[in-house]
Amino acid sequence: MLDLHVQYLDENKWLILKILENQNSGKLSENGEYNQARLQQNLMYLAAIADCQPQTSFMFDQVKLF
Repeated sequence: MLDLHVQYLDENKWLILKILENQNSGKLSENGEYNQARLQQNLMYLAAIADCQPQTSFMFDQVKLF
């Protein structure tokens, strides 16, 4: 399962770079719309996975600051 997460993160990095490249060059094509939609889909998937993970809380009262 971890490998799948890494694949999504790698794909997101590539998509973000392509989206930025297209924006900087003034290219707003259907391919750019697809990249943005795919990025949104990936982010929603990763967010759903993160929401299902057990929450860890950091108790400040257990930490000695001095």
